[in-house]
Amino acid sequence: MTGWILDSSFNFLPQAVCALAGLLALVALATRRQGPLVLAAALVVCLGVGLALYKEKLTSEGTAGGLRVMTANLLFSNTDATSFAQAVRARDPDVLVVQERVPFWVEAIERTLGSQYALLATSTASNTAIYLRTGRQSCPVPELRTPIAESAALGCVVVDGLPVLVLGVHAPRAKGPLAELDRTTSLAAYRATLGEAGMPRIVAGDFNGSPLAPSMAEFLRQTAVSMPAERGIWFAASWPAAAAAVGVRIDHVLVSGELAAQVVGVGPPIGSDHLPVTVDVARRAR
Repeated sequence: MTGWILDSSFNFLPQAVCALAGLLALVALATRRQGPLVLAAALVVCLGVGLALYKEKLTSEGTAGGLRVMTANLLFSNTDATSFAQAVRARDPDVLVVQERVPFWVEAIERTLGSQYALLATSTASNTAIYLRTGRQSCPVPELRTPIAESAALGCVVVDGLPVLVLGVHAPRAKGPLAELDRTTSLAAYRATLGEAGMPRIVAGDFNGSPLAPSMAEFLRQTAVSMPAERGIWFAASWPAAAAAVGVRIDHVLVSGELAAQVVGVGPPIGSDHLPVTVDVARRAR
C-alpha cells in the first residue's frame, strides 16, 4: 500500500513546486543564464493556473447568511480556552464542530460557551462533537443500519427550512501503511453513512488531507460534496497554525449540491496547531 506516500506528497505539491522554482532562480543567478529562470517562471505560472482551475472544479456556489458552521481541531494538549471562546464569539457560528475534545475541553466549552451552545452529537469516543447554537432548529437523525465511524459525530439541523445532515469527522493522517488502512477505513465509513442517509449534507472536520491528496479528492468525488467558495487561486491554510503561510488546508466544511457555501475566514488562532475554518451555508436558489 503506497497511498500514504501519495497523500503526504501531494498535500505539499504547491510548496514543492515553489521550492524547485526558487532553486532554479538561484541557479540562474549563480550561472548568469536565463534558461533556469525561464523554467522557474513557467513552473510558477503553470502551478497558479492549475490550482485555480482545479479549485474552480471543486468549489460550490458562494453565499452569505443561512447557517454559519465552524470546525476546529482543539488539540488535546491545548488549554487556551480563552482564545477558543474569543474565536467562537468573533466568528459567531450556528454550528460548532470540534475534534480532539478531551475532558478538559468538555468542561471548558460548557463553562465558556454553555449558555450559547448545546451539545447536539458526539462520536463514540466523545472526541468529536457537534454543538448547536441555542434557538437554532435541529431535526431527527435518520436511523442507519451502517455503523458510524468511531471518529464521527452525526446530527441534523435545519437550513432555510431544509433538513440537513451534519457529519463531524476526524480522519486519521496517512503517515504509514497501518495509518493508511485506518484512514481508508474511516473515509469509507463516512461515505457509507452519507450514502445511506441520502440527505442534503454538511461534512465538517479535520480530514488530515488537502484537496490535492488522492484520498481526499476521491472522497469529494464519491460523496458528491464540494469545497466552499473562497477568494484566491487556492485554499487558505489551516495547518500548521504557526506557519500558515506555507501550510495546507486540511480542515474542511464540505456541502452537497442542494447547498451553497462561502468561506467566512480561516482563524483566528485558538492555541491549537490548527486554525478554525468558518463557512456560511445556505439553501441553493432554485
